[in-house]
Amino acid sequence: MAEEVIGSITTAVTAMVADRAVSKIVENFNQQTAAAKKLQRLEQLLMRIRSTIEVSEKRAIKSASLIKWRDKLIEAASRGEEVLPAFPQRAAALSGMARSVITALFSSDEEVKQLDGAVEALEKESANIGEFIALLRPDRSLELVQ
Repeated sequence: MAEEVIGSITTAVTAMVADRAVSKIVENFNQQTAAAKKLQRLEQLLMRIRSTIEVSEKRAIKSASLIKWRDKLIEAASRGEEVLPAFPQRAAALSGMARSVITALFSSDEEVKQLDGAVEALEKESANIGEFIALLRPDRSLELVQ
């Protein structure tokens, strides 16, 4: 009878430990999936901002405000680019979400916080990027002067 009680207790404890382990794995996976999505978002924002910077550098900008705006975009892109090396280099064969999930799985909590901060900064700086691009159009400068 004592053996049955001990067996029941052992089974209950084992089930409880297993349940907690599975819960922890699921929680960790959910956090890492969120980080993978953030990493993918960072890459998209960097591409968008870099493209805008490249286009703006080909224009003769005389407006101090537009130059300042471009400088802010450059700073934001630099911050985003500083975060990327914290994540493992991606294999060329991987793409999209699969690549991001793998890189996120090997990142620390501090790196994920840096990633969150970088994405937030890039989203803020790129919020009105369409206006910036519109102001770069050559025909737009004539409209502003009149």
